[in-house]
Amino acid sequence: MNKMITAWLVFACFFILTGCEEDTGEFFIEQRDKEIYSEKINEVLRKEHWNYDDKSILYESGKVPDENAKSFDDIKRVSIKDGFDIEAYKGKEAVLASLRIFYFNNDEAGRANFYLIDDEIVCGYYSSSNKIYSISEIDVFSNDVFSGKAEDISKSCSFSEIKADEKFDGFEEGFWRNGSSVVGTISDEKVKFFKFKDNEFYLDREMDFSKEGLFPMDISFDNDGSVAVLLGKKKDMGKESIYSEADIQEMKKNGLTDAEINGAVILLADRIVFFDENYNTKFTPCVLEVSSYGSIAYTNGDVYVSRGKGVDIFSNQNGQFLKTKQYMLKQWVERIKASDIDGDGVNEFVMTDNTNLFIYHLEETATLLWRTHLSLESMSERFYIEDLNGDGIKEIYVSDIYLNTSAKYTLTDYGFKAFSVNYGKEYIPGDFNGDGKIDYIAVGNDDESYKVFIQD
Repeated sequence: MNKMITAWLVFACFFILTGCEEDTGEFFIEQRDKEIYSEKINEVLRKEHWNYDDKSILYESGKVPDENAKSFDDIKRVSIKDGFDIEAYKGKEAVLASLRIFYFNNDEAGRANFYLIDDEIVCGYYSSSNKIYSISEIDVFSNDVFSGKAEDISKSCSFSEIKADEKFDGFEEGFWRNGSSVVGTISDEKVKFFKFKDNEFYLDREMDFSKEGLFPMDISFDNDGSVAVLLGKKKDMGKESIYSEADIQEMKKNGLTDAEINGAVILLADRIVFFDENYNTKFTPCVLEVSSYGSIAYTNGDVYVSRGKGVDIFSNQNGQFLKTKQYMLKQWVERIKASDIDGDGVNEFVMTDNTNLFIYHLEETATLLWRTHLSLESMSERFYIEDLNGDGIKEIYVSDIYLNTSAKYTLTDYGFKAFSVNYGKEYIPGDFNGDGKIDYIAVGNDDESYKVFIQD
């Protein structure tokens, strides 16, 4: 009898230690181990700001990938990138933990896989659209057009600070080439062009279209220094609300009255006018048949005009601009700019819906290259694209109007990576003194005073 009891106890201990069930053979993990594994996974994912549901983690028996595994080279590359020692553990028995991961705004990114041995993660990665990525690779390319192109983060430049006492609230766009430098902004319902001389900006030209009942909505410079201005007519909405009921309730929560909400005056796009580098009228105004246009990018002689979830191209035909092409997109476009980010001679079109950034190629079709997954209402609709460190790859600078800082997006081998730039509310790059080197402005947090930093 004692022998039978002893044998039963041995079997019971073996069952508990192995976690195997006699009949089903199901993989079993103690709750204590699940908590340890979950905490290890949490440390890795939270560091990179991934969202996930720790209750959805699926545990199973597995082996650390080795040369016999599909996509091993990619798994090894990205796992090593995040500091996991996969070489020391490849092919070994492990606990495989898998789960769905989500971006900051809860857009689904893919499925993450972690291999754990002795309570430590020895290999980790996530897969999306049949591709393998490092856990640290967030906002990856939708299309691999930037292959072999990346920001040289080791390259830097020195700057001399010039303090300016005047207020400055940024500009829509600038032009600098062949020693010429000018910035254009919309202020006080006018278009204003500034130049930089004797360590300060001075007003070079002011355009007022109000006598014609027109007001500026956006401006853009072409490659030769000529400029296009999108003009609109005011419409007093009166009691006619332009907002949804949900938007109205949210605005009321924020303290706005019915009069403030329903008394909105909006600008309806009316025409695009053109001026040369000396501010002389260049072409016949382009009268628009659609009033919902909101932003323009003037490049290579064509004007790309955003309207809702679309972008139309207007081309010069014997001095008149006519619509020649139309693209339909998946997101709303509040602001559009054109720039050759990677220096390959092809323009990228950077857009914002005021909560995210999107980069497209607009050729035969509209091809999405990359996007953020932030959905931040604090993202300023103003953004700037320049090569500040002179490595041949441009960066994108976007302001956060609530956190009073700017984010710099730099091109990497898998996507654009965001870095915080703590120089004030807005970080504005441009070749202000026309010497061929990019300078920058840092706008103050509170009083909109600014400092100019000229590259040495």
